[in-house]
Amino acid sequence: MFHQFDWLAVFQTRNEAEAQGIAAVLETHGIVTRLHPEESGLTAGQLGGVQVLVDTRDYEQALTFLRQNMPAREAFPA
Repeated sequence: MFHQFDWLAVFQTRNEAEAQGIAAVLETHGIVTRLHPEESGLTAGQLGGVQVLVDTRDYEQALTFLRQNMPAREAFPA
């Protein structure tokens, strides 16, 4: 059966490599992720940041994991 994902942001950074690393760690724990670039609004096309998105079904698990394992980083919600 095909499942359509409903995505929620669990982490945001201005560093794409950091976002990829967070996504990779979450995926090793069975959490499907997706990266979403955010526009800064200052100049069209200027990168404002990158969000790590997870399916709504995995949101609480992802938040808990990030808060326990990366306390120096800020996960959503702030």
